[in-house]
Amino acid sequence: MQLCSTGEYGLHCKQRCSAFCNSSGICHPLTGECIDGCIEGWEGARCLKVKTQTIVGESHVKNQADESNSAPLYIVLGALCVCIVIIVLLVVYVFKIRKDKENYMKQKQYEHRCKETAFTQDISGYDSVIGRHDDSYQELHNVTTDR
Repeated sequence: MQLCSTGEYGLHCKQRCSAFCNSSGICHPLTGECIDGCIEGWEGARCLKVKTQTIVGESHVKNQADESNSAPLYIVLGALCVCIVIIVLLVVYVFKIRKDKENYMKQKQYEHRCKETAFTQDISGYDSVIGRHDDSYQELHNVTTDR
Protein backbone atom coordinates (compact mmCIF):
# COMPACT_ATOMS: atom_id res chain seq x y z
CA MET A 1 0.00 0.00 0.00
CA GLN A 2 1.26 3.41 -0.97
CA LEU A 3 0.98 6.23 1.56
CA CYS A 4 -0.81 9.19 -0.02
CA SER A 5 0.03 12.82 0.61
CA THR A 6 -2.39 15.08 2.47
CA GLY A 7 -5.63 15.64 0.59
CA GLU A 8 -5.39 12.51 -1.58
CA TYR A 9 -6.65 8.94 -1.27
CA GLY A 10 -7.42 5.76 -3.21
CA LEU A 11 -5.47 3.54 -5.59
CA HIS A 12 -2.25 5.31 -6.66
CA CYS A 13 -3.57 8.38 -4.73
CA LYS A 14 -5.46 9.64 -7.79
CA GLN A 15 -8.54 10.92 -5.91
CA ARG A 16 -8.78 14.08 -3.80
CA CYS A 17 -10.36 14.33 -0.37
CA SER A 18 -13.56 16.34 -0.05
CA ALA A 19 -13.16 20.08 0.29
CA PHE A 20 -15.77 19.89 3.06
CA CYS A 21 -13.63 17.83 5.48
CA ASN A 22 -13.08 19.65 8.79
CA SER A 23 -9.25 19.62 8.97
CA SER A 24 -8.03 21.13 5.74
CA GLY A 25 -9.14 18.22 3.61
CA ILE A 26 -7.46 15.40 5.56
CA CYS A 27 -9.10 12.03 4.87
CA HIS A 28 -8.44 8.29 5.19
CA PRO A 29 -5.86 7.26 2.55
CA LEU A 30 -7.91 4.26 1.31
CA THR A 31 -11.60 5.18 1.73
CA GLY A 32 -11.58 8.98 1.52
CA GLU A 33 -13.61 9.35 4.73
CA CYS A 34 -12.98 12.64 6.50
CA ILE A 35 -10.97 11.92 9.65
CA ASP A 36 -11.99 14.97 11.73
CA GLY A 37 -15.59 15.20 10.49
CA CYS A 38 -17.20 17.77 8.22
CA ILE A 39 -17.40 21.53 8.17
CA GLU A 40 -20.66 23.25 9.12
CA GLY A 41 -23.58 22.38 6.83
CA TRP A 42 -22.14 19.11 5.45
CA GLU A 43 -22.42 15.50 6.58
CA GLY A 44 -21.67 11.91 5.57
CA ALA A 45 -18.49 9.84 5.58
CA ARG A 46 -16.91 11.95 2.82
CA CYS A 47 -18.82 15.13 3.71
CA LEU A 48 -20.58 15.25 0.36
CA LYS A 49 -24.16 15.43 1.64
CA VAL A 50 -25.80 18.76 2.54
CA LYS A 51 -26.86 18.68 6.17
CA THR A 52 -30.50 19.39 6.96
CA GLN A 53 -30.72 21.36 10.15
CA THR A 54 -33.21 20.30 12.79
CA ILE A 55 -35.00 22.51 15.27
CA VAL A 56 -35.85 20.94 18.61
CA GLY A 57 -38.70 22.52 20.50
CA GLU A 58 -42.00 21.91 22.28
CA SER A 59 -41.74 18.10 22.42
CA HIS A 60 -41.14 17.56 18.70
CA VAL A 61 -38.33 17.73 16.19
CA LYS A 62 -38.84 19.56 12.88
CA ASN A 63 -36.70 19.29 9.83
CA GLN A 64 -36.10 22.73 8.30
CA ALA A 65 -36.02 21.25 4.80
CA ASP A 66 -39.63 20.14 5.34
CA GLU A 67 -40.64 23.65 6.36
CA SER A 68 -40.06 25.12 2.95
CA ASN A 69 -42.63 27.36 1.37
CA SER A 70 -44.38 24.49 -0.38
CA ALA A 71 -47.77 25.09 1.27
CA PRO A 72 -48.44 28.35 -0.63
CA LEU A 73 -47.34 26.64 -3.82
CA TYR A 74 -49.89 23.87 -3.33
CA ILE A 75 -52.59 26.43 -2.56
CA VAL A 76 -51.80 28.35 -5.76
CA LEU A 77 -51.76 25.13 -7.82
CA GLY A 78 -55.09 24.05 -6.32
CA ALA A 79 -56.66 27.43 -7.04
CA LEU A 80 -55.33 27.32 -10.60
CA CYS A 81 -56.86 23.87 -11.15
CA VAL A 82 -60.21 25.06 -9.80
CA CYS A 83 -60.12 28.09 -12.13
CA ILE A 84 -59.38 25.87 -15.13
CA VAL A 85 -62.28 23.56 -14.28
CA ILE A 86 -64.64 26.53 -13.89
CA ILE A 87 -63.56 28.00 -17.23
CA VAL A 88 -64.09 24.67 -19.00
CA LEU A 89 -67.55 24.31 -17.46
CA LEU A 90 -68.48 27.84 -18.52
CA VAL A 91 -67.35 27.22 -22.09
CA VAL A 92 -69.40 24.02 -22.25
CA TYR A 93 -72.42 25.85 -20.80
CA VAL A 94 -72.16 28.69 -23.34
CA PHE A 95 -71.95 26.23 -26.24
CA LYS A 96 -75.00 24.36 -24.90
CA ILE A 97 -77.00 27.58 -24.63
CA ARG A 98 -76.07 28.55 -28.19
CA LYS A 99 -77.02 25.10 -29.50
CA ASP A 100 -80.36 25.21 -27.65
CA LYS A 101 -81.05 28.69 -29.05
CA GLU A 102 -80.25 27.50 -32.59
CA ASN A 103 -82.59 24.53 -32.21
CA TYR A 104 -85.32 26.79 -30.81
CA MET A 105 -85.00 29.19 -33.74
CA LYS A 106 -85.07 26.33 -36.27
CA GLN A 107 -88.19 24.95 -34.60
CA LYS A 108 -89.88 28.37 -34.70
CA GLN A 109 -88.99 28.81 -38.39
CA TYR A 110 -90.35 25.34 -39.17
CA GLU A 111 -93.60 26.03 -37.33
CA HIS A 112 -93.96 29.37 -39.12
CA ARG A 113 -93.43 27.73 -42.52
CA CYS A 114 -95.97 25.02 -41.66
CA LYS A 115 -98.58 27.63 -40.74
CA GLU A 116 -97.95 29.56 -43.94
CA THR A 117 -98.24 26.51 -46.19
CA ALA A 118 -101.29 25.14 -44.38
CA PHE A 119 -103.39 28.23 -45.16
CA THR A 120 -102.10 28.99 -48.64
CA GLN A 121 -102.81 25.67 -50.32
CA ASP A 122 -105.16 25.74 -53.30
CA ILE A 123 -108.13 23.59 -52.37
CA SER A 124 -110.53 24.90 -55.04
CA GLY A 125 -110.39 21.64 -57.03
CA TYR A 126 -111.63 19.56 -54.14
CA ASP A 127 -115.07 21.13 -54.09
CA SER A 128 -115.76 20.26 -57.70
CA VAL A 129 -114.85 16.59 -57.22
CA ILE A 130 -116.65 16.15 -53.93
CA GLY A 131 -119.78 18.11 -54.79
CA ARG A 132 -120.19 16.74 -58.31
CA HIS A 133 -122.44 13.79 -58.96
CA ASP A 134 -121.71 12.32 -62.31
CA ASP A 135 -123.74 9.46 -63.76
CA SER A 136 -120.88 8.36 -65.99
CA TYR A 137 -119.40 6.44 -63.09
CA GLN A 138 -120.59 2.90 -62.60
CA GLU A 139 -121.03 1.32 -59.27
CA LEU A 140 -118.53 -1.43 -58.63
CA HIS A 141 -121.12 -4.11 -57.91
CA ASN A 142 -122.76 -3.41 -61.27
CA VAL A 143 -119.46 -3.91 -63.13
CA THR A 144 -118.76 -7.28 -61.54
CA THR A 145 -122.25 -8.66 -62.16
CA ASP A 146 -122.25 -7.60 -65.82
CA ARG A 147 -119.37 -9.80 -66.64
